[in-house]
Amino acid sequence: MRIVVAGGGLIGTCFALEAHARGADVVLVEATGLHAEASTAGAGILGAEAEAVTGAHGSAEAVAAREAMFAWLPHLEAATGLSARAARRGTLVRCSSEEEAQRYARWCAREAPSGRLLSPAEVRELQPSLAPCPFGALLFEEDGALEPARLGSAVSAALRSTRVEVRCGARVSAVLMDGSRAVGLTLEDGSHVGGDAVVVAAGAWSAELVRPLGLEDELHPLRGQLLELRPSRGELRPVLFEGKRYIVPRGDGRYVVGSTMERVGFDKRTTEEAREELRAFAARVVPAFEGAEVGAHWCGLRPFRAAGPRVGATPVPGLFTSFGHGRNGILFCRKSALDLAASLAL
Repeated sequence: MRIVVAGGGLIGTCFALEAHARGADVVLVEATGLHAEASTAGAGILGAEAEAVTGAHGSAEAVAAREAMFAWLPHLEAATGLSARAARRGTLVRCSSEEEAQRYARWCAREAPSGRLLSPAEVRELQPSLAPCPFGALLFEEDGALEPARLGSAVSAALRSTRVEVRCGARVSAVLMDGSRAVGLTLEDGSHVGGDAVVVAAGAWSAELVRPLGLEDELHPLRGQLLELRPSRGELRPVLFEGKRYIVPRGDGRYVVGSTMERVGFDKRTTEEAREELRAFAARVVPAFEGAEVGAHWCGLRPFRAAGPRVGATPVPGLFTSFGHGRNGILFCRKSALDLAASLAL
């Protein structure tokens, strides 16, 4: 089977690797460069249960995605010699009220028995650098994080060792149709790339390819701005969540603070306002981070879909999709590759 993939982010490249491993002939088409957009602009959180408790995904689905990643990453490193520096650091979710703490505790008992509600004293003992947590915090010890840029480098290296055909700098203008069936991609220069199956995995740009076919009308980009801090004191081991904000330790003195969730179309500019908001958040929850050296400030466009990721077959014969993962594309990139391969009967 010849499969044509639109999109060179981690959702597309991880699927290309899996499809190739299962014997498919794969052509991957990317407008710019591999992993150039949201894939390497995120924080790299593998926070299955932390994300599930706040309603981003179902718990079982998110845990399966996390475990699929941790099972696959050693094989990727063995094949390429490149590490994504993944670690089960755990995630700590600060509770904002007594009501929220009890609600989270009930959720854990029902959905995630491995999680536990820590008292304020237990939080202090675990993380002395944290500001007081008067309502406690949830601890999920199996969650973790990795470095997205390193993961992207490893996946790119893995692709180079295969016969997957990668075409960067080729912008897709439309899904090529033969009657009612998808048979390839039409590029901006008017050329075509044909295949037995077409996969649209172009992140926030996927909508413009599937909307003309009547498939999608709710996908939109959300700008997420992030900041790197390099404090001279204070330490944080687990990934820390409070609401939609988080701090991710890299393990080498760097911390990634995120994230905004802004509906501003395809505007990829960073703002001073967001920079100051993220600095203030970090200093409030970890007082020792006040005045920390600021490194990079960047953003990415997350493909947000209210109904969650759209992965698998579509009503259009020959057309498959994998997009709408929001800010959890890295968490789900391996599982979505497996699910999509299964839907293609590879």
